[in-house]
Amino acid sequence: IPMPALRPTNYGRNLFHFANGLFCLSLLHYLLSPTGVLYGALGFAAFCWTMEALRVRYDIVTKIFMWVLGPIAHPHEHHRVNSSTWFATALAVLVLFFSPLVCTVAVAVLCVSDPVAALVGRRFGRTRIRAGRTLEGSLGFVAAGLIATVIVLWAWFGYLGWSTILIVALVASVSGALAEIISKRIDDNVTIPIGAALGTTVVLALLGG
Repeated sequence: IPMPALRPTNYGRNLFHFANGLFCLSLLHYLLSPTGVLYGALGFAAFCWTMEALRVRYDIVTKIFMWVLGPIAHPHEHHRVNSSTWFATALAVLVLFFSPLVCTVAVAVLCVSDPVAALVGRRFGRTRIRAGRTLEGSLGFVAAGLIATVIVLWAWFGYLGWSTILIVALVASVSGALAEIISKRIDDNVTIPIGAALGTTVVLALLGG
């Protein structure tokens, strides 16, 4: 009986996801000015892509990289662009084209929903959807994104009001989940936050925000 190859649960990677989100939100709201956020995001993306270029040319760079991040890296990241680089790329796109509110929502959805979906999908996933995704994992994604987005919007943008916050949180979470489901050739660390950002932008425009 053919059995699907299951990727082992990596709790360290999940915690790294959460920590990245908290760190980015702290930079955005407390530690850096808007100009500092812009330069920081662009500089981080440039650094990551420079490292990727060096990895192609020098094996020692890959060895050092995997020595540092090996415990939380996926096997394919030994020889392909790693998730951190895609995450840095998404951050650069967000700060260039979206407002701080939209950036906050996109980061919250990615850094909370993505690891929760992975945990739920591996533990309870039974109904396959597409590209290894499961219905159960996607529902976990939406639920986690909804909770995370409500919290960050209430904390930093409470003036929107509860009805608007709930609508934005639901649309952002569903948009991120759909982006994850259709992600195949493009890394979901790019598609999820951009999808959530686009959904948030559209719903705010419809609500007159």
